[in-house]
Formats: sequence, C-alpha cells, structure tokens
Amino acid sequence: MSIDSGSQFSIQNDSDSENENLFGKQFKYSGSGVSQQGQLCKNQCMRPSEIHFSGDSIRRAFGSKTRHSNKLIGETLDDILTGEIDINSIPCISVCNRNGYWFTPDNKRLWVFQQAEKRGKCSKIYVRSTSCIYVRKFTTINNGLNVRFRGDPGGSIWRRM
Repeated sequence: MSIDSGSQFSIQNDSDSENENLFGKQFKYSGSGVSQQGQLCKNQCMRPSEIHFSGDSIRRAFGSKTRHSNKLIGETLDDILTGEIDINSIPCISVCNRNGYWFTPDNKRLWVFQQAEKRGKCSKIYVRSTSCIYVRKFTTINNGLNVRFRGDPGGSIWRRM
C-alpha cells in the first residue's frame, strides 16, 4: 500500500486531540465494528476495489448513531455524486488481512466508497489496519466480492451512472 496525497481519502479532521499527524493535519478514526470509536487512522490507503466485504448482506441505511443517521446509503451516494456532500464526510474504515485478502466489517461504507470509485469520485481511501474482525461479522458467501441489500438502498442518480 502507498500514500498518494493527490487522491481523495476518507478522513475526519479532529484538531482538538493529539492524534497522528498525516500530511500536516490531525485525523481521527471514527468508525465502528472492530475498533472502538476514536482510534487513529493509520497512514495507509487503498483503492476501495481492493477491499472485500466481510458480510453477505447490508442494511439499506446507516445506523442512528452515525453522522449520516438513518440515511439510505443510495441517497448518500447520490449526494456524493452531485457534490452535495464530500466523500470525506464518510468516516475511515477498518481492514484486516485474511488469507491474502483485505476485508472490512464496515460494509455499508465500503459499498459507498466502491460505488464512488466506479463513478470516478474517489480513487483511494484511508484505512485503519487491524489484526482481527469479529467472527460474527464474517458471513460472506462469495469471498466478499459483493453484498446484497436488505431492502431498497434508495437513491436514483447512482443507478443511472
């Protein structure tokens, strides 16, 4: 993995805490799943298409305790594609290397990042490397190549692009 400072990344600025310094700015991980909220993003970046889903299905909306509370993930992707929100408003994801493949427990966010990458809206994202993902999160039946939705993910622009 390499750092490309000219690419788009998923980061959250947090200048009030003493965090790892990446490119002269302070960043803080704010994901969920494997890690507790507040852990640092390591200065690793990957193309979203290099990361596999750990689950076989995802809910259609972000959780109620997230920045994009209860928002349908397809609508979030539409907002990124139209420029209404910046891709950097989506928090960093955790990844774990398992049998030579990178997996994430943050499947909804990965789906948004992968779809944005396919449509030219991001090329790389910051990731936080971790040593494990909870076993209950590994439900993939196709090595994490894709996921199915539990319900309609909403949005319309991404479907036409």
